[in-house]
Amino acid sequence: MRLKQDYVSSQFHQLYFELSPKEVNEIFEEVADENSNLTDQNSIEFIEKVKDKIEYETIQIQINELDVYMIGPKMITYLTDVKKDNIVLGIAKFCILPEELNIELPTYIPSSFIETNVTKEQTLSTINKILICNDYYDLIEVSEVDETSVITYDLCYTNNGTVLNKIENQTFDMSEVTDENVDIDPLKFEKKKKDDIVILDNEEVKVEARIKKIEKKVAKELTDEIVKNLKFLRVTTATGFEKKINEIYKFGKTLDLLVYYVTEFIIQNKQIEFDSYVVDFYQKYASQCNLPTDNIDYDSGIKRMLIIEYLSAIIDAKYEDENIMHVGKIYDEQALAQLLDGSDLFFDDAFFDHRMEELKIFNYCENEKIIDFKI
Repeated sequence: MRLKQDYVSSQFHQLYFELSPKEVNEIFEEVADENSNLTDQNSIEFIEKVKDKIEYETIQIQINELDVYMIGPKMITYLTDVKKDNIVLGIAKFCILPEELNIELPTYIPSSFIETNVTKEQTLSTINKILICNDYYDLIEVSEVDETSVITYDLCYTNNGTVLNKIENQTFDMSEVTDENVDIDPLKFEKKKKDDIVILDNEEVKVEARIKKIEKKVAKELTDEIVKNLKFLRVTTATGFEKKINEIYKFGKTLDLLVYYVTEFIIQNKQIEFDSYVVDFYQKYASQCNLPTDNIDYDSGIKRMLIIEYLSAIIDAKYEDENIMHVGKIYDEQALAQLLDGSDLFFDDAFFDHRMEELKIFNYCENEKIIDFKI
């Protein structure tokens, strides 16, 4: 692989790369071996897998060996098509840690500034969500549809007054609107009552839904047996389950408050300003991720995130090879997120890595006696 670095600024970097046809073909072979279900090597899905391997393995290995320290995500722009027997040219763009960066933290943070409390109501609300997500609930009939309702309805298809088809006893869960059922607009059902007719479509064929029943999910009472079935962090009793949820939320809130205090201190003291390349990069990154850029708050969001990244990198250099304390609490947070969401998507790798960076800041404050409390 041929590489050329472009030192754009002290905070921003570009890496031009060239993969030979031989290197590209080897990556194609590796992807084929790892994804035996993908037989068409020209398909969009296969090419995306190839790009992932280029970006997150091949290029990332090269970036890790550079004389600069990458901060945050990277964006890859391909200058040629990614296909077999072809040279692949591209540019990797990313923010970097400025040399000789000196960030001062507060010398002491009183525990009263970080004091937090998780109410019993908040804990019980989370437990109810967990029970419902894991199908431990009863359906209770109610009079009006809201965003949590389960609706039973009959469908009727007509064209110019002629009935084409009828389908009885369909159900729609307002709380589980996904891409799979996005063809039904949940807003059309909201505030409706039993026997109301909802027009779902009125183009070539008129589609009407007559509501037969409206129900809401009510969580069952938490029991030791349910807790054992949930298999959550070796907790076996309802009392222990409630205590564990409370501990996880208290840890999360404490970590959030500490990191906010530290980053706000740095922002208010104007210890670092990010250049136009960094700001422009994150606006483009947000657009590439299909995030509405008008919702990206640079000062309270991106700026704070970059400070966390910078602090994490500095702490890594200061405490090289030292273990990060309290990592188990992050895994507990991840386990809770999975229990609430039913999948790994709610707490993905990127969020986990970011949480670890925040934990490094807590460890640093603990080691340097900037704080005098434990989590």
